[in-house]
Amino acid sequence: MKVRVNRTGFFFIAVSVFLGVAGVNTANNLLYIVVSFMLSFMLVSGIFSILNLRGLEIKLLPPPEIYANRESTLSITLKNRKPYPSFLIKACISKSCGFCSVVKDESDLKIKVSFKTRGEIKKLQVSLSSTFPVGLFERIYELEVPSEILIYPEPILTDINSILDDTNLSGQSAIAKAQGFDEIDGVKEYSGEPLKLIHWKSTAKRAQLMAKRMQKEGQKPIILSLNHVDGNLEERLGKLTFLINEFLRRSRPVGLDLGDVKIKPALGNSHRRLLLKTLALF
Repeated sequence: MKVRVNRTGFFFIAVSVFLGVAGVNTANNLLYIVVSFMLSFMLVSGIFSILNLRGLEIKLLPPPEIYANRESTLSITLKNRKPYPSFLIKACISKSCGFCSVVKDESDLKIKVSFKTRGEIKKLQVSLSSTFPVGLFERIYELEVPSEILIYPEPILTDINSILDDTNLSGQSAIAKAQGFDEIDGVKEYSGEPLKLIHWKSTAKRAQLMAKRMQKEGQKPIILSLNHVDGNLEERLGKLTFLINEFLRRSRPVGLDLGDVKIKPALGNSHRRLLLKTLALF
């Protein structure tokens, strides 16, 4: 645990030293008492500041998607295992910090972070600090918190028309599924759909007819590879990230061909995250 002396702390220490020297030179008992009180006050405040940070556990809750060099909001849950609360707690990741005034049993705070590189992060350095009780010193407790954070490549704007003009992308016949009845995208209120599309579980829960919302797949599938974009490896991965998000937003099936790694074209949010995960770990 580290200790940082604040401006008020430097002033308090300077006054204590000055009065201590004056007491020794003048043999004034009153100055001895005052200096003793000030030193005791520093000691007690130091003990309280240590106890204030003890017994705190950290749990990281990352957002569903994080892209490199893009600001994201990371949620932190502080659990207090002590029988008494903690006060003025500041949690920092790198230079980004969040503040919580009181932590009784459990408190949440949010920190805006930005990661420079793609990939998987299994441990994250987090520092807890507090100026409690009187702001003379700041106690800092650093620890590594287990995390399962996956950083996707930074999306780089790419000309979609040039990709669509490439005849080698699809090479497959169009998928013509009548209204896309093979892929469930969610549920919605019933509005005259065929009976086979009624979602009976949601209907029972909401006491009204609910129907399955199906994806439409009437466009040619697209298989993207590193050869369809230019730049260095990171730039190519960033451009593929942009293209995947854009094509799937337009309900166009997308797949990947990265040599040894091949993923068939499909739709859906889970498929999109699979593609992005593949690029992040490539």
